[in-house]
Amino acid sequence: MPSVLPCPGVGPQLPRPHGASISETHLALGWLYEREGDHAAALRHDGSAVDLFTGLGNLPWRARALNALAWDHARLGDHPAAVRRGQEALALKEELADARGQAGTWDTLGYAYHHLGDHP
Repeated sequence: MPSVLPCPGVGPQLPRPHGASISETHLALGWLYEREGDHAAALRHDGSAVDLFTGLGNLPWRARALNALAWDHARLGDHPAAVRRGQEALALKEELADARGQAGTWDTLGYAYHHLGDHP
């Protein structure tokens, strides 16, 4: 049975990607910095996680990291970047049939669109 990484606040546990300790660390640090309100530091770590998971070819974790990155952009007020990254995460989560992950990403996109004023 594969080991799993508990990552509080970022959804269900996923199988650990082979060789992903550094990627996992960046994603966990992004989560911690986001909770502390240091969104710039969270953005740096989540961006590193996206790059590393992309290099590993691990789509579920890449999608998770992309949504975290979208949220960081949104919290920093860069709502167009949040929408771009959120849409990228959503497309992956749809491809993976990850309904729970899609719901979380729609939440991020809703926040960004609301702050862009792009709502009825």
